[in-house]
Amino acid sequence: MSEFSQSYHLRTENKQAAALLMKSAGKRGFVFEPANGWTTFVVEGAEFTPDDSIVEQNGDLLAHYAYAEDHGWSLTIFNKRTLAFDYRSHWEEELVIEADVLDLSLLRQLIAEQGQEDGGLMALFHPDDLETLLEMDPPPAYQIAERLGLLHYAWVSDDYVRNDRASYEVAEEVES
Repeated sequence: MSEFSQSYHLRTENKQAAALLMKSAGKRGFVFEPANGWTTFVVEGAEFTPDDSIVEQNGDLLAHYAYAEDHGWSLTIFNKRTLAFDYRSHWEEELVIEADVLDLSLLRQLIAEQGQEDGGLMALFHPDDLETLLEMDPPPAYQIAERLGLLHYAWVSDDYVRNDRASYEVAEEVES
């Protein structure tokens, strides 16, 4: 079975802020306990792109992370409602990278806040080819998530949590 993960990460230690954001956007899902300055949440019905209603209600720094093991990955960061970072890569026969807003200074700042090294970022976002990408272990999406201090990103989505809640340490279920 291939991994299909999708999560939001709000830059706060206040899990109620994430729950309020979900409720304000009319979304239901799950909020995790804060870790490393981020509060992770997942929403029902997500489509592997940032949800407009979540973004419209956002008042902080918010990352949207998506990883489809055999297909691609993306990282989008909003500063309030403003797009601050936008990267998508996908592959079938060849690697396609869409990096509309690739603000590595923002990423370097967030990585530094975690006490992590930021070296080699360009290689993670722009591998030479598909073969190079597929040989990276762990994959670039995981390496970036770990450097950012995201704790809940692998095998995480509303579907995964909803179908096997006992396997996830969620703080609470949020109803819209």
